[in-house]
Amino acid sequence: MSSINELAAFLEGRDDYAELRQSPRHRYAYIQWIAPVADYSDPVPDDFCRVECVDLSTGGMSFFLPSEPHFTRLVIALGQVPMLVHYQARVVYARPIDRNGKLEYHVGCQFLKRVHLS
Repeated sequence: MSSINELAAFLEGRDDYAELRQSPRHRYAYIQWIAPVADYSDPVPDDFCRVECVDLSTGGMSFFLPSEPHFTRLVIALGQVPMLVHYQARVVYARPIDRNGKLEYHVGCQFLKRVHLS
């Protein structure tokens, strides 16, 4: 996917966001932004942190975290400033992995819907 518009069209092309395993995964080795939220409230810019993504599908995405996530809901910002698109998501799994001798977590999320942040 060469542009944020293609990415948004790819993700928006479905009426429902199926569980991750039901959608083909595509390698997505980019740095993106996530913000843990309570009850899918709107995050503020300071709530976002950078994550190293692993893969992406129409149903969701996965990324690495340095520690176990203590949240189940989040907003994901995809793309590049100023052309970011935001999605509400829920954590589906968080698996501990050894990455070059360091314990990290591979976190998988399911997209729920696109959101527009002010």
